[in-house]
Amino acid sequence: MTSDLRRLALAGLMSLMTASLAHAQYGMYGWNGWGSTTVGGDRARGMGAYAAGAGIYNEQTAEARAINTQTNMNLNEYLYESEQIHEQQYYQKVAAREARTREAGREIQDRHLNNPTPADITSGDAVNALYRWLSNPKIPYDLLHSAGADLTLSGDEVRKIPLNSAAQGVVVSIARLAGEDQWPGVLRGEPFDTLRKRYTALVEEVRERPDGEPVPDEAFDQAIALLEQMRSAAKAQLRGPDFAAAERYLKAHVGLLQMTRKLDFRDQLERARDVKEVPLTNALTFLQVHNLQFGKAEGPDEQALYLNSIYPKLAEMRNRVLSMSGGPPPVPQTDPSQGAPAAMFENVPWEQMTGRGQQPSR
Repeated sequence: MTSDLRRLALAGLMSLMTASLAHAQYGMYGWNGWGSTTVGGDRARGMGAYAAGAGIYNEQTAEARAINTQTNMNLNEYLYESEQIHEQQYYQKVAAREARTREAGREIQDRHLNNPTPADITSGDAVNALYRWLSNPKIPYDLLHSAGADLTLSGDEVRKIPLNSAAQGVVVSIARLAGEDQWPGVLRGEPFDTLRKRYTALVEEVRERPDGEPVPDEAFDQAIALLEQMRSAAKAQLRGPDFAAAERYLKAHVGLLQMTRKLDFRDQLERARDVKEVPLTNALTFLQVHNLQFGKAEGPDEQALYLNSIYPKLAEMRNRVLSMSGGPPPVPQTDPSQGAPAAMFENVPWEQMTGRGQQPSR
């Protein structure tokens, strides 16, 4: 990747607004009939947050070039799987609150996606259900772009969208990677065992935070500090391939942690009032890049926005994707043992990943 990281991380919504619209081409193409044209490797999920957290600002840095499209696509699938795990846990909690069964949780999920009530829409649940469906990394960007060719939001509508953090899906990814069977053998024994227990306990604490609530930066700083202690111990004890394997795995955790940081994006949305139209596809890309999701519509203006504009347009985009491809997209399936997140960051210098390296001028 050369300029993708900087473009997605820094140009923000303004650059996404100005992208040209494609013309929809309807028909039964099938999933193999679409090309693989993507933005930054299937929309570079979470990479705006990562770039800001890691202090990467210059498109010509070796760090940006080190993150290539293929490993980004693999990471997208890993993150999407984690989001599905988080989504199932969310619906189980909803069903439990209503004293209903696990099957009821699936029914609630299906209702949000296919036959929501007005309350489902204004709560953000139904809007997010469609957003997550459209975020499937198996949907090629050119298909999504064509399906949304004439679906736009006004600049004022974009500015009014209530947004929340979508970090919990990434936190699930971190927790999966921190599973007991995922740690390489070179990071076992003391002092790694003690540090690992402290780190996994911190990850579980973060995972218990309410959905949509941003995680304090202090939690990330503590987690990265523990990972740095592990790296220092590994550097003192390991050599050659053993140290490379240890650092590669630790980098995966640092990269995912940086993706979950809270970003200041409101100024970009505020500037949207001066833009006449924003392609809906590009607005969704902005949410993905910055790890955001739709929040609850609090007032009458936000509720009307969801009911009369955003939800109907998202539903229409999904219907078009189904029509143009002849059915739902495939379900991503990755092998966690292959360490897709680790492959994403292995060529990025440690100091730059942790944000402790010198930040290039913006």
